Amino acid sequence: MNGNNEHKLSRRDLLEAGIKGCAACMILPMFAGKFEGMEFEEEPKEDYYALNKNKYKKMFEESAMGFEQYITSDVGADKAKQIREQSEAYFDRLYAKLPAVGGSKNINVVYLIEAASYLAFYPSMQQAGKTARDLGKIFFDMYEQQIEKDTPEERKKVQDEFFSDKYKKHFKQYAAWTQKNKYPMNWIAEYKEGNGTDFDWGYDYKRCGIVEFLKSENASELAPYICLTDFVKSWVYGTGLERESTIANGNSICDFRYKRGRKVEKVWENELYET
Repeated sequence: MNGNNEHKLSRRDLLEAGIKGCAACMILPMFAGKFEGMEFEEEPKEDYYALNKNKYKKMFEESAMGFEQYITSDVGADKAKQIREQSEAYFDRLYAKLPAVGGSKNINVVYLIEAASYLAFYPSMQQAGKTARDLGKIFFDMYEQQIEKDTPEERKKVQDEFFSDKYKKHFKQYAAWTQKNKYPMNWIAEYKEGNGTDFDWGYDYKRCGIVEFLKSENASELAPYICLTDFVKSWVYGTGLERESTIANGNSICDFRYKRGRKVEKVWENELYET
């Protein structure tokens, strides 16, 4: 499971390892924001993190059990158990440090939970001799296995909603709200209208909340691997993502461009620029 000899798992291997259903904290929808309800001009009345703490803690513990089973053959049962226990304790500490980004009104708030989930395993995996790349490959495989469980009907529903005028209007409002820059670790988005030929719609991120959070925890090297799962989601839901740059890879923007039905390569090497 190192950089030169990746740990290869077939679909059957993943299922037998107990991964199925145990990666919940890392498996997030194509889009998470609500279409209706709170207006962007309103202040959130709830403490989103406190309100959802027990839910996300339970989800993480389930994912950690799957993670433990995944790595047991590589690091041994005792070490795998230790990594799981340490990650659960670290996740609690990270959760308490998640930055304010507007709570439930923020389309992307759940991706900060995802970032904390990845990061929670990192120190103990480093102690076991593993790299950010090793950890990223594990999550990529787990993510791919989980998200591919969606039925064709579920995939079509997500695709229809993602390209609906309603959702695009919602994202425009979200982008305008982020540009007020009220929260220093929030995303800053700019909506991009498509021409129907090159892309249907898209957006640029001029700041990424995941990158900001990982940077604050001195773990920026994890960010590119989290970004790779965007291509898995796009492949599953047929949203035709193309992207030439990401902040995680040192660029000034993340340029998401979607075209319904365009072929997407959901491969590990998409943005790693490896030979």
